[in-house]
Amino acid sequence: MRRDYTLAKKLPEKLVSAISKQSSVGLEEWKHARNQNNFGVFAPALTTMIELKKEVAYAYGFTDSPYDALLEEYEKDLRAKTVATVFEELTTHLTPLITTLR
Repeated sequence: MRRDYTLAKKLPEKLVSAISKQSSVGLEEWKHARNQNNFGVFAPALTTMIELKKEVAYAYGFTDSPYDALLEEYEKDLRAKTVATVFEELTTHLTPLITTLR
């Protein structure tokens, strides 16, 4: 709880409000895009949310990667380098499997 509180206190109220509003807008755009099977409808809302999350990363602060700051919300001390290593290993093993299954 302390970590969550510490992170939350780093975010300006205006940013928290913008994220909340954009989440609602994005959800509605996603529903619309899914019904139309047209990702382009959702793309502007997604782009806006990505920009807001970048602001969050900079508000939290980071050493190596903005993604490190965002990962901290979900998994303490997890870093982008670790995630990249996991995905590289998965890719090495899954790519041949996918090719075989096709």
